[in-house]
Amino acid sequence: MDVIELVEKQGSLANLMTAFNDQSTSDYLVVYLRLLTSGYLQRESAFFEHFIEGGRTVKEFCQQVSVGLCIGPKRSVQTAAL
Repeated sequence: MDVIELVEKQGSLANLMTAFNDQSTSDYLVVYLRLLTSGYLQRESAFFEHFIEGGRTVKEFCQQVSVGLCIGPKRSVQTAAL
């Protein structure tokens, strides 16, 4: 990942902030962290199922909230382009 290499080579805060404020890098990191969190929630579903409202399972919650937010906007942009 470019951000990791950037921090390893030029570890200044200004360079890191520039990388994080880049729209494509920021979007990538948000999607990555949402998918990572979704995987963890599903792996530990027995613990987290008690925190989810609306009678949904952990998997349903992750599909609607975390993964759905990652995929949803890009899908609608692609659909609008057609």
